[in-house]
Amino acid sequence: MVRPGVDYALAYQIRVPLRGAGPSRAVGLVTRRNLYMLPWVSISGGGVTIVRTTQTVGGMPPGDAIRQLVSDPSATPDTVDQWVTNWCGQLQGAYVKSLALFKRVKIRTGFFTRSVVFSEKESGFDAGGPMGTAVGFRPAKDEVAAFAALFANDPRRV
Repeated sequence: MVRPGVDYALAYQIRVPLRGAGPSRAVGLVTRRNLYMLPWVSISGGGVTIVRTTQTVGGMPPGDAIRQLVSDPSATPDTVDQWVTNWCGQLQGAYVKSLALFKRVKIRTGFFTRSVVFSEKESGFDAGGPMGTAVGFRPAKDEVAAFAALFANDPRRV
């Protein structure tokens, strides 16, 4: 059994630019091992041609698939990582990165500043987005507590 704030933290619906997918509505998941962003609706194209792509996992949005996975009593942290990593291979633009690569984690809980940001730099300014050294997103108000609990005793938290 996996528990939010202990084994994982989930942001059900975030908006983030993803390489290979473009601006996307996605789900953000952090486990003890990895950071995942799985797009389900992406916008791409140029000029007068705009393409909206909807992706699913097993016929359902990635967020619903992850919620179903973590609510399964037989799920373990290892099985969650295995399943979600596998799903990332099926989704165009999905993002997965080992948490070991990040040197800082910044969690803001304010009304206007609410965010979770992961940085590969030890200090200084970070170029944002998955294409730079910082990766961040804005979880919902009721989701940010799980991120804060997951990183409560982590020395990388700033």
